[in-house]
Amino acid sequence: MIKRFLLIIFTLFPLLAGAEGVKDKGPGVYLLISSYNPDTQRMSDFIMNIENSVTGMDPKAEIIIEDLGCKSFSEESFLWKNQMANVLKKFRNTRLKAIILLGQEAWAAFIQQDSIPENVPFFSAFTSVNGIELPKDSVGYDWFPESINTTAKASTLGLGGGYLIQYNVIENIRIIKKIYPQTNNIVFVSDNTYGGVSLQALIRKELKDYPGIRLTLLDGRSLTINEAEDIMKKLPPNSVVLLGTWRANKDGIGLTNTSLTKLEAANPKVPFFTISSTGFGTVAVGGYIPIYGAHADIVFSQITNYYKGFRDSVKFITGRCEYKFDKAMLEKFGIKESMLPQESIIIQNEDPRVRQYRTFAMVLSIISFGMLLLAVTLLVFHSRNKKLRIKLLEHEVELIEAKERAEESDNLKSAFLANMSHEIRTPLNAIVGFSNLLCTEDPDPEEKIRYNNFISKNSDILLTLISDILDISRLETDQIKFVYHNTDILSICNQVLNTIKHQSKPQIDYIVDPECKSYHIVTDPQRLTQVLINLATNANKFTEKGSITLKYVVDDKNKEVVFSVTDTGCGIPKEKHESVFQRFGKLNEFTQGTGLGLAICSQIVKRFGGRIWIDPEYTSGTRFCFSIPIVSST
Repeated sequence: MIKRFLLIIFTLFPLLAGAEGVKDKGPGVYLLISSYNPDTQRMSDFIMNIENSVTGMDPKAEIIIEDLGCKSFSEESFLWKNQMANVLKKFRNTRLKAIILLGQEAWAAFIQQDSIPENVPFFSAFTSVNGIELPKDSVGYDWFPESINTTAKASTLGLGGGYLIQYNVIENIRIIKKIYPQTNNIVFVSDNTYGGVSLQALIRKELKDYPGIRLTLLDGRSLTINEAEDIMKKLPPNSVVLLGTWRANKDGIGLTNTSLTKLEAANPKVPFFTISSTGFGTVAVGGYIPIYGAHADIVFSQITNYYKGFRDSVKFITGRCEYKFDKAMLEKFGIKESMLPQESIIIQNEDPRVRQYRTFAMVLSIISFGMLLLAVTLLVFHSRNKKLRIKLLEHEVELIEAKERAEESDNLKSAFLANMSHEIRTPLNAIVGFSNLLCTEDPDPEEKIRYNNFISKNSDILLTLISDILDISRLETDQIKFVYHNTDILSICNQVLNTIKHQSKPQIDYIVDPECKSYHIVTDPQRLTQVLINLATNANKFTEKGSITLKYVVDDKNKEVVFSVTDTGCGIPKEKHESVFQRFGKLNEFTQGTGLGLAICSQIVKRFGGRIWIDPEYTSGTRFCFSIPIVSST
């Protein structure tokens, strides 16, 4: 009996110790390590979801993002392991709660570490089960590593989890052989990225079970587009192309769908299939494709359960694949739907050229609509000015004062028209000019990307101008409804700095300096955010070095919260402190903008029942201040 009791004790002791080891010890650091630019849409969406979930659970938690800046695989991959080691070393003595790896490169560099912070769970996102060992030194284009299972390797490091996709080579070969039984040559297309090299290693491994099929590698690490086209033209009969990845060539320069279209045009009789959704909607018939997703909810759920003591909840979850085909490409190659798996998804995609012209037409429609809105707005201003002149005639006693106001309004209108003419003509000229170049010329892929970036950037500028005009008009006519609810103003301040992050300058420190770490008021968070973003953006525009500080102070005596945005820029003369809040008021007529931003801030603050001003005592730049009354939540 005693032996049995001791056996139970020794069996349960490690479990109890393990549960104690994951007990939550309070707020800590959540480290997100990104392979490349974390501002890309899918990365920023994932980071925002994690940040909202973590801060919702623990408002004091610190979210830190580290960017490895991984680019060309052939030239840099041997450096990634040491880069990862340096990042982990930097945070080894902090209160790490979780490490989240974003992207294949960060994941590969992490699982090859000799050691990681103890008792810290790690999680994968935007990664796949298959991978390769990173080289220890620079490698050439003839380096062909073996495929490995990354989850198996990660399990030797510690407790890991997250969501990974899994590519299925065998099922794609089975589909190809069913549709084209005579296939004896698979042309696998990959590029100069970790994903490309690891997929190439996977297909070399899997095709060992198909001795009757020859593998031809169309490797973006070593080939130019012209060289790849030559290979396509000389393919033997019974060849089928299987697409892997196609993002970066041997120089690390981005590849586009246009280059895939060139490969397809070099030998239009050869069908393209895809293992990764690359080329789907342009040149690929289809394939057995992973259902992509980073699943921030899965990662957060595993983190939460881990710190509740459920250690087994941290595990790797592998995503599913689906049969997906392009109806237009099926018809082009005469492939009947009856030859496809029963659960196949058939997508009706447009011809890329039709989509291109539709995009162009949409841009022109947006421009036309914007011009119409501008004309209506100018008509409203003109109508108001006309009514003012009639009132001047009716009220003779106030004629002189009203006449001066009318002249001032007229001058402002003229200045506004002159400024708007310049502000709108600049992006419109760029949009129309580069749109014409896209239609009348046949630019190379790099030029086309540059043209599209110019069109996109100037369209954003034009929409911002029109949005400001609409906002000031709607505020003045009381057409904007404020929606009040309980709001954490520290969270809003942090969100404002994250929103203007893409405008940040290297010599400026961006600081949130709250009086208290967390404070809730009943207000309209959208309009409060709009005021803070306008003031922070304005400060950023006129500051070249130093700091920009967002601060709030709770004034219990006057029952209000006082916000301030302080910069170390060029400053504003005291005699201009009142005029900058007027419509179209600008200190420098040669800077970009309508002069409506501060007027919009003033209108919103007045709707809140507060006040806005410039601190006259601050002389090291400019300090904008505004107050919002504290409203009871009951």
